[in-house]
Amino acid sequence: MATKKKPSEKTSHPTRNPYTNKPFPDASYYFFPERSGRRGKYSERLRAWAEQQLGVRLPETYIKLLRQQNGGYLRLNGVQHARKRKNTKRFKFENVSQLNRLPGLSRTDNESLPLLHQLSHGTWGLAPLLIPLEGEGHWWKCLDYRKCGPEGEPCLTYYDLEMSDHDYPEDLYDFEIAPSLDHFLLNSFFYSSRTEP
Repeated sequence: MATKKKPSEKTSHPTRNPYTNKPFPDASYYFFPERSGRRGKYSERLRAWAEQQLGVRLPETYIKLLRQQNGGYLRLNGVQHARKRKNTKRFKFENVSQLNRLPGLSRTDNESLPLLHQLSHGTWGLAPLLIPLEGEGHWWKCLDYRKCGPEGEPCLTYYDLEMSDHDYPEDLYDFEIAPSLDHFLLNSFFYSSRTEP
């Protein structure tokens, strides 16, 4: 009797964007156009410095996007949750999460990834191996290296610091948005909602 092969744990990186047929990832498809004067241009030296500051290896897809445009707001900002969360009487969420921007790399811009990391960990006490992409102090959407380690392929996670300090179910304040940045980009769509996450 034939045995089923276990799916590979390695993340496959598509070579072309299925929507535009351009090489994946295509920054002109995902980002709104933005001048890079505030953050400056991407460089490999800047990447090496940022990864040293963060203590992790940044996803290759993220780097490929930054080489084309050094961060910005996303045209397609919504994705279905990788897993469904239970609704409670007090909290009821749609199974969609937003990620409105990907920060660029800079030594001086307060909204860049390294400085956002310093703020979220130094001021707000975000857990190690959570690298924030977007947030407002008590909640963050992060590259999550807690399971894969600093050299692995991180998932995208929503983490709410305020709710974690109270007796709420964990899946309300710490849950996976997407298993990888590739997954988010390839499955993202335009989404508008007044409520986070």
